[in-house]
Amino acid sequence: MGQPSKVRQGAHHRARPEDQIARQCVPRRGQPEDVAAAITFLAGPSASFVTGQSLHIDGGWQLH
Repeated sequence: MGQPSKVRQGAHHRARPEDQIARQCVPRRGQPEDVAAAITFLAGPSASFVTGQSLHIDGGWQLH
């Protein structure tokens, strides 16, 4: 077998946090509470008719 690949540290392909925020529709960093609110909704009775959806909790990052 070959050598295991090394994990690159400090990858330069990532945007700086302030650039990420500027690109989003919601101009702030996501918080654990943002994900928790979505999970609470999906686990509750209000979501009983929701099926087969992808829920993006990303502040609008994918819109750009």
